[in-house]
Amino acid sequence: MFKLTFVLMDESDFKGYWAARLRYLLAPYNGILAECDCVNDGGEPEPSCRECSGNGCHYPKTTIWPEWDHWSIGVEFKGIFKDVETRFRWEDFPYGDEHKSVYDNCAWVSEIPEDLTPHAIITPDGEWLSPRVMIEDEEQWPDTAKSILAQHMDCIVLACYLHY
Repeated sequence: MFKLTFVLMDESDFKGYWAARLRYLLAPYNGILAECDCVNDGGEPEPSCRECSGNGCHYPKTTIWPEWDHWSIGVEFKGIFKDVETRFRWEDFPYGDEHKSVYDNCAWVSEIPEDLTPHAIITPDGEWLSPRVMIEDEEQWPDTAKSILAQHMDCIVLACYLHY
């Protein structure tokens, strides 16, 4: 299942190197298992390995906790901000036409439509905020998300769809 996640970036990070920054912000929550270094050329793991407990797989060292197994910009809801009247103009977007789908999925946080609530928010400093992490009652999440976003009005939001 794909769920909407807002990744927030400072303007300089976004305009300078959005793709690298996006990968950096998402990496700690990667739920894709990696092969352990203890696996020999024959494909057999070391039974006494502390990293993988002898099963040959582990989460990457950067994983804080697994939240997603793959992600995309767009997917089911391509151009989520396409119709938002925004201060962020295509002419100011520092990339070519091949990145139009990225542009259509980004806006200033202050321009996010009131009725749009993400499943999770990743702040510019890399903190993952979601109902599972922050609150027990999921019905409170829309208000909590609005409060989080209000603290980042000077950031750019990139709407990503993470598969859980």
